[in-house]
This record gives sequence, structure tokens and C-alpha cells, in this order.
Amino acid sequence: MAFEGQLQIVPGLTASGDLSSHQFKFMVIGSTGAALNTSAGGLVDGVLQDKPAALGRACSVAYAGVTKITASAAIAKGALISSTALGLAQTAGGSHQVAGRALEAASASGDLIAMKILFGSVAAGPTGATGATGPTGATGPTGATGPTGATGPTGATGPTGP
Repeated sequence: MAFEGQLQIVPGLTASGDLSSHQFKFMVIGSTGAALNTSAGGLVDGVLQDKPAALGRACSVAYAGVTKITASAAIAKGALISSTALGLAQTAGGSHQVAGRALEAASASGDLIAMKILFGSVAAGPTGATGATGPTGATGPTGATGPTGATGPTGATGPTGP
């Protein structure tokens, strides 16, 4: 059972078109008003709370608090959430911009769940491969010559000549 509370709404916002089928989906705010987010894992501005049916109609987009959100697939309770290219909630991964944390589990696409809004962080992705080793650096300067060692013993006298 999805729930919501303590919502903060962007004041004075209007719809960029007919958003009547996008209630509880992720929105972005552009020059023509609020629009459905179409960037998978991208930065979002809020969640649509109502159903404006035409361009220029007032709309309510929540940017803080606990909101209902429409799931794209199963989501575990406590999972970090990002947006799909259809404005639906998905489990965040890789370099996705985190939009919230699931306060309830979703079992299928279309489920409404409660989400705590958390805009602006990036989900931890897998560590990349180690890069190639760089070139060897230049050889350093030669050190000073050490002291001369002691003279060795004199050798045996050689044979006498003719």
C-alpha cells in the first residue's frame, strides 16, 4: 500500500503538454514547463502528483518528502531508485542518478510504492578494469665515485730473461 507525506511542491509550475497519464512518474523541468523524464538513469527534478491534461495547465511536482512512484519492475524495499526512459522507477545501478529510496517493495511493473525522494547522488557502480602500466621514467643521476680500495699484495717474480 503506497503512502506519501511531507511533500515539498515546486511552486508555479505548468505542464509542457498532456501529462494526464503520467501521475507518479519522474519529471524534468524545461523551458515549456514540466515534462516526462526520458533519460534512463538521468537527473530528474521531481515526481508528478496530479494529472494535468494540456499544455500550460498547473501541475504539482514534488521535489522532497515521501511520494508514491510507479515501478517499472520488481524493486526491493530499501533499494536506491532511478528513472527509466519512461519516467518509471527502477533499481539504480552503474552511474545512474539516484532519485530516491524504496520504502516498500514492488513486485511488478505498474506497482505504486512509497519512495523517499533523494535527488542528486550517484549510485555506486562496478569497479572498472585496471589500466595499462605507464612508461618507465627517466634514469636518475649517477652517484659520486666511492673511495679507492687498498692495494693488493705483490705478485710472484716472473722468470729471468735470456
